Amino acid sequence: MKTIAMVLAALLLVLSVSLATAQQLPDIDVFSPGLLRLSSKMADDPAVHMEAELSAVDAFHVRDLSVFSAMLKGATLIYDGCQSGDGEYADMLRIEREGQTLFSGAMDGSSVTVNGELFSFSPQEITGMGEKEAALIEFVQNTAILERAPLEKVESFLLSLVQGEELLFGYRVETPFESERTMSDDGTRLTRISITGSIAKEGEAPWVIKGYLRQPAGRAPKDTFELTAVQDEKNSLELTYSSLRKKEITQKNRAGKVSVDTHLKIAGKLGGYSINERVTSYLRNTWTADGENLSEKISASLTLEHHDSTPGREMQRMNKAEAKMRHDIRLTTAESGSDVIDLTDAITLSLAMDGYTVLDAAAQTAMRIGGEAAQMTQADEAQPGRTLAAALDDAAKNAARVLYGQLDSAAKKKVLTGLDESLQ
Repeated sequence: MKTIAMVLAALLLVLSVSLATAQQLPDIDVFSPGLLRLSSKMADDPAVHMEAELSAVDAFHVRDLSVFSAMLKGATLIYDGCQSGDGEYADMLRIEREGQTLFSGAMDGSSVTVNGELFSFSPQEITGMGEKEAALIEFVQNTAILERAPLEKVESFLLSLVQGEELLFGYRVETPFESERTMSDDGTRLTRISITGSIAKEGEAPWVIKGYLRQPAGRAPKDTFELTAVQDEKNSLELTYSSLRKKEITQKNRAGKVSVDTHLKIAGKLGGYSINERVTSYLRNTWTADGENLSEKISASLTLEHHDSTPGREMQRMNKAEAKMRHDIRLTTAESGSDVIDLTDAITLSLAMDGYTVLDAAAQTAMRIGGEAAQMTQADEAQPGRTLAAALDDAAKNAARVLYGQLDSAAKKKVLTGLDESLQ
């Protein structure tokens, strides 16, 4: 699992030529050189180690949050990613609390381990995705999400789709996409593409997609995308996107700030009923540099607002929703390269549905990229007839048993009281 998208090699090549021997610093086109270096390192499937601690103020329908908080307190999620013995990239996860392992699991290209039991599987069994869907996800992952997506790359991907090709959620390409280009005045830079095409699910009318994507130059460029998707008079959507980039230099080549303010809106109707989605994000990178080392403090605030007027949604608490997330990332990278890159990430997340708080939680994570890889734990083949679902069920029961034994008497009393009430 690659948790951060890989760097675009062509972009780095252009930057290396333009910057010569100067240190690469955050700028309009490169929001975070440190994350790009991290992405570049991730392309080689290095060792990854991450530890996370969780906390919650509100969580779904938990009756007594004090018990849930007691369960989370002192618990650590430990993730390791490395090469397995057969060369596949392997993911390993442990949950530990008070020196005891509540759960351990691992997954590589063809097997999954649950608490020491080994099962064979196909990736589609776990993800539910076919090869084409996985390829589309990989395209998104391989685009540096904090950087400007090169129009050439977007255009190339769209034009590569052929009639009948699978996309996501059962959609296929109905009419291959076409593109009309607009270049800069000097003819050296692609500034806009206008696209047309259509997609459809089997047995349904196609969605006709039209619009443009524009990326101007300048000191404070504002990228704009406008796209429409129309199926019929009762089903149509309009997407508008804008992203404004700015930079401030407080000390030449030594300190500054880069900001990206992004707004995305999807409005229209499905089945004749209105639907509206708004996504707003504010990114800030406050940095310092000394010619070799670059230290970055990145804050990312994101808000998602959702409104769906379809009858019955309000009864399901799905009429209105608002989610907020904030990341505060700190990392330091070296211009000459780093064998190991460390970063910390403080995350807060809240979700409200129709005014009801569903989740209000936080996580503190520490990650190390590179260095010595963790070793895959040897596992025994599962007994004949033993299923992965049964192993996961037993693992959950075992974790609950161990965790209950670690709780203090007050928390145990509340658990027992809740069980007694649920049986009445």
